Amino acid sequence: MHPMAPSDRYQERLSLLFDLIAQINSKMELHKLLLAIMESAKTMTQAEASSLFLLDPQTDELILTVPTGDASDRVTGFRMPKSQGIAGWVATQRQSLLVPDVTVDPRFGGDVPGSGFVTRAIVCVPMQNADGELIGVLQAINPISTNGFFEDDLPLFKRLADQAAISIERERLLREFLDKQRMEEQLALARDIQRHLWPRTIPKFEGYSLIGESRPALEVGGDYYDFIPVDDHRMVLVMGDVSGKGVGAALIMATLRASIRAQFDKHDDVHRAIQSINKTVTHDTRPTEFVTLFLGLLDTRTHKLTYVNAGHNPPYIRLTDGELITLKAGGPVIGIMHPMPYEVKTAELPAGATLVLFTDGVTEAEDAEGEQYGEARFEEFLRTHPETDPKEVHAAIWAELEAFQQGNQADDITLIFLHRDF
Repeated sequence: MHPMAPSDRYQERLSLLFDLIAQINSKMELHKLLLAIMESAKTMTQAEASSLFLLDPQTDELILTVPTGDASDRVTGFRMPKSQGIAGWVATQRQSLLVPDVTVDPRFGGDVPGSGFVTRAIVCVPMQNADGELIGVLQAINPISTNGFFEDDLPLFKRLADQAAISIERERLLREFLDKQRMEEQLALARDIQRHLWPRTIPKFEGYSLIGESRPALEVGGDYYDFIPVDDHRMVLVMGDVSGKGVGAALIMATLRASIRAQFDKHDDVHRAIQSINKTVTHDTRPTEFVTLFLGLLDTRTHKLTYVNAGHNPPYIRLTDGELITLKAGGPVIGIMHPMPYEVKTAELPAGATLVLFTDGVTEAEDAEGEQYGEARFEEFLRTHPETDPKEVHAAIWAELEAFQQGNQADDITLIFLHRDF
């Protein structure tokens, strides 16, 4: 049998390269893709085994991923510094390398511990994506042929490695896209669920007008407001703010809502309710998590508000002459320790007065320069907006906050306006 001419051999290897690239490109699931790359590396170089090291950019280490051979289960996931061994040299220098005898090459750091594999010769090439960034190295180990590895196979092996790198990056990007899409779908579902936890309808009581709204900074948030009718002349007004933002805060908010509603389904005692709610939240949350909370039981016949303020921004009662009364009585935030001392007080809502409940997202709203909206500015707004229709003052404050923040809301914002008409 006549030996193959170099040009014929090159054409054969080039044709094989195209076939192998087509096989690699047909694999989309990462594990199958990596296995296809390993088998392609062995086929192209006619090697006993192959290995692929992926670069961990966080630690700058090379991770042995899906090696072939009998010990693959034991050595998969082996990590080594990017500067170590032949693979490390190739990764650092970004150069392909053929080592016909590793025993005489000082760069060889030995076989992977526990592999039971004996390396005689290596061909190793860097794997670079379309932007030229290193994502790993590809190795073929021990030639099956007695002729050894061929130097002129290096460029083709490098091309295979680079195409493999592009395929891995493509699969990663697709996986990230799908993960992001799933996350967005879950957040959209969570946002819809949270909206249903806020009041769907506004209770109607003769002589009173009421409106409330919450706007999370993220898809979901930790602000909570509620209107809970107790009977035909009383209702509970709730304003709460869970520490933090996002899904975690929203889950605590859901627990808080259930606890509050359970209390006022059983009784109308504000002091008993805040003690029980604090016990529940303390038990169900971590020590670093807490809730500021305002509870007010309004009797629309006597116009008395029995309230407790657990570390929340003090609500205002705006009188007809612009005077603002703050509702501070209460105690510490809930969720830190049980039991805690809480003071319950009663305030009166005169005719024409407006009760204003809010979270710190109002006063801590920031403009483009980082200046906060602040309590003084909010109080001035309330003094200079004597509208008797809560919907009007509600719309006015949201417009002012939006203009102040210029569309960059950093915290959840929640507001309630309750006006006594007569």
